[in-house]
Amino acid sequence: MSEAERVEWETRHRERGAGLSEPEPFILSSVSRLGPPGTACDLAGGTGRHTLWLAAQGWATTLIDIAPSALEVAAALAKESGLAISTAEHDLDAGMPSTGPFDLAVIHHYLNRRLLSEVESILAPGGHLVMAHPTLINLERHDRPSRRYLLEPGELPSLLSTLEIASYFEGWTTQGRHEARVVAWRPQSNGAGL
Repeated sequence: MSEAERVEWETRHRERGAGLSEPEPFILSSVSRLGPPGTACDLAGGTGRHTLWLAAQGWATTLIDIAPSALEVAAALAKESGLAISTAEHDLDAGMPSTGPFDLAVIHHYLNRRLLSEVESILAPGGHLVMAHPTLINLERHDRPSRRYLLEPGELPSLLSTLEIASYFEGWTTQGRHEARVVAWRPQSNGAGL
């Protein structure tokens, strides 16, 4: 990530402060079907709306983001709620963090194609990825995110070639966005999934 982009995100999080939106229903419903909680990471998770929900469900969760102010907000909200989370400042454009392995990785509205090809490296065998991101078709109704930050229609499964796809959806959501949504898992060494 360029220094200008990092500063922009830092400024956004600092201005928003502790305002936290509700977790995405797709993330909640997908994670709820995965079985008992384990370790989780929320990649580019901002101020932690999914991190905090995961922690409340019993997941040992690490929030990874480039903006220190976002991590500070998440840590303060977790403390207020009596939740334990870990935070890690990391530029995902520089590659995957050296943490893990995790039983779950959540990516919501963050696109880094190279990172997706490496996501297996932070998942434990049998670990899951739950991800949602807008596609180019979203521009029919919304100006943002711009074309640069959108998936091509049908592209997401090809970016996850080392993972097994458990479920995939692409279309207009009840929130009015055109998204690709996937639940995928890293095969066990013996080839069996969870």
